[in-house]
Amino acid sequence: AGGAVVVADAVAPLRRQSDEEFPDAEICVLPRGRLIVTLQGEEIGAVEDILYEVQSEAGDGIHGNDDGSDGDNLQGADAALISATHLARYVIAAYGGVLGLGRHFVAIPAELIDCDANPARARMTVAEAHEAPRYDTSAPLSRLDEVKIREHFGVGRYWLNE
Repeated sequence: AGGAVVVADAVAPLRRQSDEEFPDAEICVLPRGRLIVTLQGEEIGAVEDILYEVQSEAGDGIHGNDDGSDGDNLQGADAALISATHLARYVIAAYGGVLGLGRHFVAIPAELIDCDANPARARMTVAEAHEAPRYDTSAPLSRLDEVKIREHFGVGRYWLNE
């Protein structure tokens, strides 16, 4: 009895491909506008963006330093011990609308898309993609959003598996 209760949803630590340059050669890089199709060749939409998780490896291979501090604050020789890897988590697909008006956006888990194919091939039906929870391009993706998306597509929660 007493005190306010604050309920908050964590924001996933994802970055947009369109906001940064990623030097890694092994990451999923799909140019904006590339077509995404089903394995049967049916059009789902076009690539709007890719959301990446940036993982820093320092000492124990986990985010940050062995002492629990943030790895981004290191200087000098310690900074050389950190290497960042970029893991594609979602491909943002756009479909519908005319001249950009009325476009719908969905975040598709990256593990369901073959980034090397042209057009990109997705392991789903058009209906599964178009019935997915909508993605708001102006807001960060929360963990609750991710849970809904991943449950819709029937894929596991990557943050629990690693």
